[in-house]
This record gives sequence, C-alpha cells and structure tokens, in this order.
Amino acid sequence: MSEFEKLKVTLNDKWLDYYEGNRSWLKKELPTNSNGYMDSSILAYIILGVIAAIEPKVKEFLEPFSELNQDPQDLLRVLEVDYLDLDRKLKERSEKRAKNPQLNSSDTDEIERIRQQLSKGEL
Repeated sequence: MSEFEKLKVTLNDKWLDYYEGNRSWLKKELPTNSNGYMDSSILAYIILGVIAAIEPKVKEFLEPFSELNQDPQDLLRVLEVDYLDLDRKLKERSEKRAKNPQLNSSDTDEIERIRQQLSKGEL
C-alpha cells in the first residue's frame, strides 16, 4: 500500500473526529444553503485547512494536486474525505463502531496499549 493510500485510510476519520467535536460552532458560523446544509464550497476549504493541520503528511499531496485542480471539493474527493451530510456520516460511523467495539480505539488509545504491552514485556 502506498503512503498516499495509507493516509487516505485514516484521514476521513480524523476529519469526522474534528467535526464531531466542533460541529456546534461550525454549524453556527458557516453559511447554509436552501436545504439547511453548510455551504459545501466554503466547508471544503475549511476541511482542507483542518486536515492539513491535524495530519501534516497531507500537505505533501495538497500542493501538487492543487496545481492540477484547484477545486477544493475535487481535492476532498481524491483524498476520500466526506464533506456532505456529515451528521449522517457520524451516525453511520457510530452505528458501525457499536457493532464492532475494536473500531472505537483512537490512535492515542492504540499507542497507550502498545506502551503497556512494552512495559509488561509482552512485545
């Protein structure tokens, strides 16, 4: 699996984690369309900024991709990051995690688990 493919695997979850923790102010501050959804073009720019901040590796890919196509929504599609109907995506993710508790562990939890195994000599 290429470095880019590995990045895409975790990127959407990291964005959804950020959105889940910040959606109250995002929904309040961002303009909405006639259907009550946040404006997708503005949201796309915000998402690109957020994912570039929370995942530094994404910066390596954003510059060359943006030279080919500057549309932020297209960049998010290439990165396989959801930006439409985010509340539904959160609900689906929650239901999926409820069915499979192993999906609930974050990167921090995984690191802590490995540290504990190392300290016990299990690894």
